[in-house]
Parts: sequence; structure tokens; C-alpha cells
Amino acid sequence: MGLLNKIFRRRKIEEETLTAEEPEIDKEDINFIEECETEVKTSEEEKNIVINERYLKVIHLYGLTDVEEVQTELETGNIIIVDIAALKKNGETSIELKRTIEQMKGVVKVKNGDIAQLSDRYIIITPPGVKIWRRTGEMKT
Repeated sequence: MGLLNKIFRRRKIEEETLTAEEPEIDKEDINFIEECETEVKTSEEEKNIVINERYLKVIHLYGLTDVEEVQTELETGNIIIVDIAALKKNGETSIELKRTIEQMKGVVKVKNGDIAQLSDRYIIITPPGVKIWRRTGEMKT
């Protein structure tokens, strides 16, 4: 029995040492805790914010005035497919087409987007963070 008493006695001593007195909390600590709680609440609210949706949009290009619409869509983070067939169909000179495309290239460069020609009819423009993959050896438009 002496052995069992030693074992149980040791557990009682360990339990007594584990239960320590709770430290006193002063007003500064309470204020700090309240500040931390409000920061945590703010962080949870931020997590619930809906991220802006991005779209893939088709814009028909009729002239230089449509470049403004391309710029607006690019600023909102949308991917744009520009249809230049309407500009070619209207009998516009190739100079007008070249000016419009050059202006779009300038807007894309300033906004850190990417631009490439898909076909004779379509050009794709992407916002910052979305790059267009090109095969090695392809020229950038």
C-alpha cells in the first residue's frame, strides 16, 4: 500500500502545482483586449466583402470614340474581345483603323494590360495580372 500512496500523493502534488492563482488584470490590459477584439471583428467583416466580378466582354469597334469604352472596361478588370470587322466594313480607311488600334495599345500599355490579335477580325485585351500566352517566336501585337 505504501507504493500506491506515493503514486496518488504525487498526483495530488502535481494537481496542486498546476492550479495557480489567476493574475490580476488592470484597466490597461482590459483596454488592450477590447481593441484586439474590435480588430478581429473588422477582419471577419473584411472577409465577407464580395470581390468584384470580372467579365469577358465583346466590344464592336466603330472608331476612335470606342477606345474610351475599352479603357473603362480594362479599368474595371474585364477581359475584352474587340471586334474590328465593323470598322473595316464601314469603309473606313486603314489609317483610321491603325490609329484606333495604336490608341488601344497605348491605353493597354499605360494600364499594364496585355493585347494580342486573335484573327483578322478579333483583338483580345486583358487587364493587369492576366497575361496572354504566346508561342515562342510569335510577335507581340
